[in-house]
Amino acid sequence: MKNLSIETLKSFNFLPVILGTDINGYSIARTIHENYSMISKMFGAKALPQTSNSKIIDRTIVSGFIENDCFVETLISFAKKNKDKLMVLIPCSDAYSELISANKEILDDYYRFNIPSQELNRQLADKVEFYKACEEHGIPY
Repeated sequence: MKNLSIETLKSFNFLPVILGTDINGYSIARTIHENYSMISKMFGAKALPQTSNSKIIDRTIVSGFIENDCFVETLISFAKKNKDKLMVLIPCSDAYSELISANKEILDDYYRFNIPSQELNRQLADKVEFYKACEEHGIPY
C-alpha cells in the first residue's frame, strides 16, 4: 500500500482527529507524524499518561466525552471551528467506535470515517464474535 504524499494531504487541509488518549491513540498519532510530519488532534475523557507530554498531539480532555451528548456536542463544536479542514475521525476504542456508529448521520456532515452499523459494531466489540467473523472471512488476527 502506498502512502499519500504530504503535498496531497496538505492540499486537502487534512486533520486527523484521534479519539482516545491511551497507547492506541498515541500509536496512531506517531504513525501519522512519522509518515506526514503532522500534529494530530486528540480528544478523550481522561488524561492518560501515554499521551500526556507528547509534542505530536494536540490533546483535549473533555469530562464526560464518553457520554453521547457530550461526545457529539464536542465534535460538532470543534468541526464548526475548523470548517476549512478535511477531518477524519479515528476511534481508538470500541466505545468511541460505538459512539460514532450511533451518531453517523449527525457526524457525517462534519467528518469522514469508516464505521460499521451499530448492530455490526456491537457484534464485533464482542471479541469471541470478532474472532469468529475473522475466521469466517479468512481475515488473520
